[in-house]
Amino acid sequence: MKKRILLIPASLFLAACSEPTEEDVVEMGEEHGLEVLTVERDPEREDPPSLNHDQVEQLFQDIGNSLEHDSLQGTERFSETHEEEALVEAEPITFSSRDESDSNSESVAANVAFDIWIEDDQADIDPDNAVIQNLVFESSGITAQEWESMTGAAMIDEEGNLVFSNEGRWKIHFLYGDIEVAFFVADGWSLTMSPDDLREKAAYGATDG
Repeated sequence: MKKRILLIPASLFLAACSEPTEEDVVEMGEEHGLEVLTVERDPEREDPPSLNHDQVEQLFQDIGNSLEHDSLQGTERFSETHEEEALVEAEPITFSSRDESDSNSESVAANVAFDIWIEDDQADIDPDNAVIQNLVFESSGITAQEWESMTGAAMIDEEGNLVFSNEGRWKIHFLYGDIEVAFFVADGWSLTMSPDDLREKAAYGATDG
């Protein structure tokens, strides 16, 4: 009597074992202090971005770092030093902490854009001669996340540092295999821009524009 032996390629077996599961993504979130929620996919709704294991791990790590340290790696990213130029008097100067050269990075970064009025461009920046307005807080990096700002503030301390603080939440939405992940994370973060940082940005903007 002949026996028939069915051979299953090892590659197919490994692929089946590595299929993304809800348990996997929940455990990855727990490792970074996140309560991950999944939702039933709606075939009539456009799918969110699809992430692989490494991208999910990076996203959760960045958000977890923000929760733990009140800041994100890459938050304070400024241009290389350029020749300093005077800040424009009586006209608002628009700045952003975002470095466009890193716009394709998948690491999550928090950013702020703002206008600043300088009363005396030859004097040191301090609360008596500068005003910050029109704050816009946002995030950059992988498209599976979005920062929703609720309250934000800016101040100039006695040393002329621009101090920004923001409260809001992260909107996380992506596909992990066939699993749709969607949840919010309440958070707050801050960043500080020194007078030298500000003047470097002003000089860079003048030469770039």
